[in-house]
Amino acid sequence: MSIFLTDDYQRWQSDTGTGPKPDAEHVRFESYSVRWNWRAGAQLRIPLPPGGYYRPDPTLYGKSHPTFSFWIYSFAPGADRLLFEFSAAGRVCCSFDYKLDFSGWRTGWISFLRDMNGTPDEQMDLLTIRAPREPERGSFCFDQMLLCAMINPRFHMRDRQLPHVNPGADVKANRHWMGLYGFSLLEPEPEKPVHVPIETFVAIENIENQLLDYFQEEYPPPDHAPPDDPLAELGLSEVAGELRGPPPVYAAMLDILPPEWRERNRKALAHNTYANYARVLWQLAAKIKFTPHPDPKVETMLIKLLRFMFMHGWTAGSGMGTLYHFGYAMRQLAPALLLVKSILRRHKVLKPAAAMLRWLSGTGRIYAYPYLHGGVSPEALGLQAPAMLISILLNDEAREKV
Repeated sequence: MSIFLTDDYQRWQSDTGTGPKPDAEHVRFESYSVRWNWRAGAQLRIPLPPGGYYRPDPTLYGKSHPTFSFWIYSFAPGADRLLFEFSAAGRVCCSFDYKLDFSGWRTGWISFLRDMNGTPDEQMDLLTIRAPREPERGSFCFDQMLLCAMINPRFHMRDRQLPHVNPGADVKANRHWMGLYGFSLLEPEPEKPVHVPIETFVAIENIENQLLDYFQEEYPPPDHAPPDDPLAELGLSEVAGELRGPPPVYAAMLDILPPEWRERNRKALAHNTYANYARVLWQLAAKIKFTPHPDPKVETMLIKLLRFMFMHGWTAGSGMGTLYHFGYAMRQLAPALLLVKSILRRHKVLKPAAAMLRWLSGTGRIYAYPYLHGGVSPEALGLQAPAMLISILLNDEAREKV
């Protein structure tokens, strides 16, 4: 049996008359993804292997949940959603919706026992994906579609695409990592601009300057010079002006994959961790900020690397399957973004960069302290508070800074 359903895409059927095809241009992991060109309301039918879904043996898996997961590439944001239906002998057993208000790659971990409508059946033999009703037509790419992995029920991540997943995460002890969606809902709606006294602007600027001085002292450029080819260090190359290669991966995200696949790819995955991406971003940003006449190519490289991360799901609202204990991996991300704030603004990526940092650090929690009943662990506060502060300093809106 193949590890991933996407390995057997030749067996997939679409009622649009055009079957799924390999796509070597939009790739998440290896050499291709599976592209589906759809019309409004179309169906994509994916045969499921016998015994592919099974309930966990508690003596082997404890309290783990059987979990469906996949990666999907959307070419443009949409207002509708996809419907995933699992059926046995023509009877729909369970289903879930997936919101489509994004572009680029996204993922999801969905527990069959908690996060779907209906009840799964070990005889399930078909997955039907129903296309949105609007627009009239479009395309999606799928990768690493995994029917059933056993995952600790605490680790499934709620986000904008899957707000119904693991709803209890917002109030549990690990909410400082797993409650990012709930924190984002606490952010107030934008208001009309308000007058901010000049003294307040000066105070904010002083905070920013003190942080920059601290970073320059803490990480002097000579000791943290970027490698000659940071893209090659991350396994990336440039093709037609765009970056290609392995995306940034957070270690906990690999728990969804079969052990044999993880072992086979362990060496490759070691180079493209999110922490490595954040470190290279910091090195590039420090060279730009603290070098009298930085090479313009360094700035171009930094912007391309950041956009590459956005495209692969590292953006506001994206839960990446899980972000359990993520704070350690992003320690150098926030300082890097602050160092090149003006450059991000010039390249029109300051807003998405600030939004990404607000999301990953859970900045929304500052708007409703009672929401944090039970307090915040010192570990999480030490890792996330600096990023929360910098996410506010990156915001160009005076009212939100104050």
